[in-house]
Amino acid sequence: QDTSLSRLAAEEHLYETCVPRPALRPRERGLVSYIADADMPLLEPLIRDGEVWHLRPDERNTFRPCRLLLYANGFAVRYPATSGAPVEIPALAVSWSPFSLVQACRLHSIQADAQRPWLRLFKVSVFHHGVTHFFATQGPSADTERARWVADISRGMRNLTQSLFPPYALRVDPLVGAGWTAMRLLAGYLLLCDDRGGVSLVYSELHAHWDGVAAFAAYEDEFCDVQVLRMSIDKDTCVSERVGIDCSCFSLGGHHFNTRSCTEKMLWLRAISNVKVKLRHGAANPTPTELRHYRASVLEHTRGILSSKLTSGSPPSKPLLPQHGRPMSAAA
Repeated sequence: QDTSLSRLAAEEHLYETCVPRPALRPRERGLVSYIADADMPLLEPLIRDGEVWHLRPDERNTFRPCRLLLYANGFAVRYPATSGAPVEIPALAVSWSPFSLVQACRLHSIQADAQRPWLRLFKVSVFHHGVTHFFATQGPSADTERARWVADISRGMRNLTQSLFPPYALRVDPLVGAGWTAMRLLAGYLLLCDDRGGVSLVYSELHAHWDGVAAFAAYEDEFCDVQVLRMSIDKDTCVSERVGIDCSCFSLGGHHFNTRSCTEKMLWLRAISNVKVKLRHGAANPTPTELRHYRASVLEHTRGILSSKLTSGSPPSKPLLPQHGRPMSAAA
């Protein structure tokens, strides 16, 4: 017991005073960052092509029939040919970022819904860029068709998100020789919505509470020797999640993150919530035994994630977004 306490005391000292040292090992890639512009070329092959209705905000919020074309990294809308335009009119093309969502929805009011009882709406939101489009199905199978569109779009967004992650396992133990990770409760890769409108892959870790705050840090990779973000979580730190079908995005302290799966998002949110509960109640600094119990609880939940499949199929073998500084060979 004395040895354990002495070791924790040493870890506490390092945790309080040490910061990540400059990397001495060869660095092959640095911070991995992806371009996530809304107007990138759409990638073949075409996944789905069907007729829906599109809400046109520039035409007094009227619905127009269109063809919705779904690709691996976005969608396109084409309006049908008319007497004045004998060929289809390409209306728009939107490539999505991992910070996107799709969900069934309703119009803005009960009266608006009552005026169009035959329509079943869904929206596609690339909130990374503040872009939202509303679509609708109609007819006897409108509910079924809407469910299919939402499921197909959600699956496409999930595949794109997972394509940006390397293989890894969630961890709970500190990194040997890195005292600044001594209070680690949960660590793994996350996608970070960066200030340039892109997406960065960061290795993130949540710490246990200490002296009234809990640290959240992000590094270039799992070696944790180059830190790119650090914030202090207190009882008032804002935590939220985006609501959408299979959406794995959440926000912490004004920063937007995305996880490899919705299940992993719930684990991160649960761990953060548990830490905030302790901060809210003014819990004392954890003892070595308490830290072991905290980690054992988180580890048990990570095992549950590992025992389930992340997707119904295999994620793409290559990233579906181009990496900064590298050409995208998969683009059509």
